[in-house]
Amino acid sequence: MKAEVAAGELAFCCSGCRVVYSLLADRQLCAYYTVDPTAPRGMRPDEHSAEVASLAYLDEPALAPQLHDYLDEHRALITLSIPSMHCAACLWLLEQLPRLQQGISWTEVNLPRRTLRLQYEPAQVRLSEVAALLGSLGYAPQFDLQSADRDSQRQGTKAQRRLVTQIGVAGFVLGNVMLLSMPDYLDPGAVEHGFEQLFGWLSLVLAVPLLLYAGGDYLRQAWIALRRRAFAIEQPLAAGMLAMFGTSVYEIYTGTGMGYIDSLAGLIFFLLLGKFVQQLTYRGLAFDRDYRAYFPLSVLVKGGDGDTRIPLTQLKRGDRLVVCAGEIVAADAVLDSPLAYLDYAYITGESAPVTRLRGDRVYAGGRQLGGRIELLVDRPADQASLTQLWNHPAFTRQKALTSYSETVTRLSKWFTIATLVLAVGSLVYWLPVDGARALRACVSVLIIACPCALAFAAPFVFGHLTRVMGRHGLYLKNPTVLEQLAHINTLVFDKTGTLTTPGDITWHGAEPGLSADEQDAVFATLAQSSHPLARRISTQQHLEVLPEAEEVNEVVGRGVAAYVSGYRVRVGQLSFVGGATQISDASESSVHVSLDGVYRGRFAIHQHVRDGAEDTLSRLSEYELHLLSGDAPQPHWTSSFAEAQTRYRASPEQKLEYIEALQASGKRVGMIGDGLNDAGALSRADVGIALSADATHFVPAADALVSAEALPKLPQLLRLARRSVSLVQVCFGVSLVYNVIGASFAVQGQLSPVLAAVLMPFSSIGTIVLSTALAYLAARATGLYPLPPDQNQVLG
Repeated sequence: MKAEVAAGELAFCCSGCRVVYSLLADRQLCAYYTVDPTAPRGMRPDEHSAEVASLAYLDEPALAPQLHDYLDEHRALITLSIPSMHCAACLWLLEQLPRLQQGISWTEVNLPRRTLRLQYEPAQVRLSEVAALLGSLGYAPQFDLQSADRDSQRQGTKAQRRLVTQIGVAGFVLGNVMLLSMPDYLDPGAVEHGFEQLFGWLSLVLAVPLLLYAGGDYLRQAWIALRRRAFAIEQPLAAGMLAMFGTSVYEIYTGTGMGYIDSLAGLIFFLLLGKFVQQLTYRGLAFDRDYRAYFPLSVLVKGGDGDTRIPLTQLKRGDRLVVCAGEIVAADAVLDSPLAYLDYAYITGESAPVTRLRGDRVYAGGRQLGGRIELLVDRPADQASLTQLWNHPAFTRQKALTSYSETVTRLSKWFTIATLVLAVGSLVYWLPVDGARALRACVSVLIIACPCALAFAAPFVFGHLTRVMGRHGLYLKNPTVLEQLAHINTLVFDKTGTLTTPGDITWHGAEPGLSADEQDAVFATLAQSSHPLARRISTQQHLEVLPEAEEVNEVVGRGVAAYVSGYRVRVGQLSFVGGATQISDASESSVHVSLDGVYRGRFAIHQHVRDGAEDTLSRLSEYELHLLSGDAPQPHWTSSFAEAQTRYRASPEQKLEYIEALQASGKRVGMIGDGLNDAGALSRADVGIALSADATHFVPAADALVSAEALPKLPQLLRLARRSVSLVQVCFGVSLVYNVIGASFAVQGQLSPVLAAVLMPFSSIGTIVLSTALAYLAARATGLYPLPPDQNQVLG
């Protein structure tokens, strides 16, 4: 391309590229040109100001809440659809935006979905300026007021239509080329030389759109990988296509034959058809959608008949949402309480709490730090937004385990190298003997030897088993958690709320007893907490209207304090409220009460062993079991846990230290708790499983959520997880056998390229069928099949 614009010793095709180069060079980011030598095509300088002006509508205050995931005067968080994002170089450059524009705090790129999530400071940069910057770099965002998931779906639909069109083009060419070649098929040599050349040139003309459009994706991906000095599974296929096309051009040009255009058309047609079938199969299984559907959260809604708990999916605009201390706001809403004290660390990464007043907007994902608040739902709840929060990179920990995806990546590299060597060797071996056979052997090897089946094995096995577990009440964050779960050898259980449930409540009060006003103040304080014991006590009272609680402060694992009706109320542990030495039964849990600094008594909650808990522990003999509890020692559990493997009166910090000590000794630890006093331990464990009886406590740091009813099935679920590794290995083995057998026929020249093209997608489909069958056979063997009905209802 002729250079039109110069800058010093450098030449550019246009002023837009020069703008991009200058922008990167000023910030020492020219490494981008080593990542992608083609460089982005930017806008011209005189277009930049016009672009900002055309995007000014993005800064309208009325539009901002619809565009942003979070917005306040200090920071804004938004997810943008970037259709032009396509490779690692794009990812690299978009991750450098904080260095390109002051005011952009951080970026997070999702290349498969073509989305960019970024946080910026509204005081320093406007959204229109951010959009213009992206446009100048060649990554103009799409704004259609839809969610990132819908953008992704739209991109998927567009790609699907393109694939169908490619199949149509390949099928059209295949039919016409075979028609032109029909005389040669029926009676070789009978066609006059002039007609044979004419038919050959017509076939060659048809082959151009066939190769460049229908097969263009394979050529493009192979070239990108080659340019990065990497290996990709598309490279052998691209080499086979180019070999057939090049040979065909030579034979038709020299008049020595009709070439292999018919084989090339058949190859591309069947490759695309197999790709289409694979996509339909995977979309039909829809593992990602299924795990979201199996993640039923509930919310508390205030109505005329009092507070009612409903599934999150039923929450709608105008509902009055009730959020207690420590709970996550489930939908965008407007605050209808005097004051809210919110932690948006799960969204923005900033740990500093923010204060909101009545009438202010509150975003989904914020955690309420103060007391009970009420909100008017402004936007219908989107359960996907909370599952996205669950998968936020802040809560994705790097495990010490080697994932199958990394293994497949390494295998694919050497597999591709071996395939290319074998293909070239076949060509060299047969060329002196039979040129046609040499080409057939070379191309067939390139086509039939494909590691696609290796790549499908782990995702489909893990995906199927994730679905099975979800139907039985164990909801995994994503299928990769299953692989981590399979390597666990030590299980640590929290006691209160996990192995036990609160039962009868009795009041042991000091003299004088509590007056009616004092009781109301205590119950109002307890209602501010999301702790299961506080909830258990507060549900025993039947007041229609609770007194207003002010200055609420909950200390996780210790208690909650508030100012109610003129009383300074503290409820929780004895050390938190202050008082006499605790005297209680070992089977009891106590919630102590003080008013205005004077100890007034305690609620004694008798702890019942959760149904099936003891039997569950007895069936986990292959694991090393540990017990952590914040309560006093209880002899009841000595039959299930060794004395050296129990820890009582443990604070949340001590639980975390206990997990770290086990890991330091070489254990791979799975932690099972309610996620309240042990959130840190859940986060630190190799796999953290939060148990929930009513799906009210959302724990983003946990890897899985298990319903209380599913606890007796835990041994079977863990056994199924352990078997998942063997199932993937079986699929790997079958795929390897297929490739060896197919390659052995191909190197002998006994396999036509068209037949190889038919067999290649069938190998992938066979892996899908095999993984499905093995997954359900494993589920049946562990007693988890048939599956329970998919009711998508609230836990408990």
